[in-house]
Amino acid sequence: MARNLYYLIVDIILVLLQVIVIICNGIIIFVFAREKSLRQNSSRQLLVVLTITDFVHAVSTLPYITYLIVSWDPFYLNLSPYFIKIFFIPVIIQLKINLTLTISIALERTLALYFPVVFRNLSSYPYVKFSLLFGFLLGVVDLALEFSLTSFRETPNCASAGCFFNENFSYYWAFSNMVMGTVLIVFMTPFLMKLRALHQQPHKSGVVQLRENRFKQANRRSVGTLLISLVFVTLPSVGAGLAKAMGFHVFDVVGPFYIVGLVSAGACNSVMYLALNKEMQEATNKLITCKRPSFSMTVTTIKPLSTTRR
Repeated sequence: MARNLYYLIVDIILVLLQVIVIICNGIIIFVFAREKSLRQNSSRQLLVVLTITDFVHAVSTLPYITYLIVSWDPFYLNLSPYFIKIFFIPVIIQLKINLTLTISIALERTLALYFPVVFRNLSSYPYVKFSLLFGFLLGVVDLALEFSLTSFRETPNCASAGCFFNENFSYYWAFSNMVMGTVLIVFMTPFLMKLRALHQQPHKSGVVQLRENRFKQANRRSVGTLLISLVFVTLPSVGAGLAKAMGFHVFDVVGPFYIVGLVSAGACNSVMYLALNKEMQEATNKLITCKRPSFSMTVTTIKPLSTTRR
């Protein structure tokens, strides 16, 4: 009973996190769609795409969490493998998209710091488009392997989709996610080291300082996103791969940690973006308050012309 109660608490927390992701990311997407000046900044494009995928993931996984809550029983759980496998599709695809986009963010910022000439010549839109498409294709490959290797079998008293996976697919999925998590850590390390060295340099003044402030702001946003992904997605993925190699069944003990990590990362990213981005705050306040242009009355004083007689 205690284990089933733990599953219920996790599901309720997931619903609350999904509401945060949908509301906050919905605001960010709406503001970006309305404000052209925000869309013109190339350093935000990957972050915006990550925001959109987090929003879509939160909405598309609502049926999965709803089914878990509705089917909950304090003594005996017997979930339908058909519902679980179908409703879990967005999680499988989003995990690879999230890892791919965060790796792309780390690579982009590393190029900006170490190879600025290459970074300037890099076209942002094709890079973002390729990153999203590559992550989606990796997710589709995972999905195809999952349906081809895993049969529809019941697993009583387990509320995690991982319990319904085939053993071979579980090994593949854990190790592939661990490899991508390791790649992200490899790209993050030189980026953070270079960023720390830049912060220790003396400050400049004038136009150069203004340009550096914008560059640092873009780096701060990227650092926040990468650290959040590291805590909630990357390290759990690496840990799951190592645990699977040692024969430890993570899903049976921990529960649905992949979807918890993805939704938690989406919630933290959205709150961080709204809290730390001044331009986003100003644009959001402008849309919420619906400020109208203030009209001021001007009084014109007409002075009489003096005439002089000759």
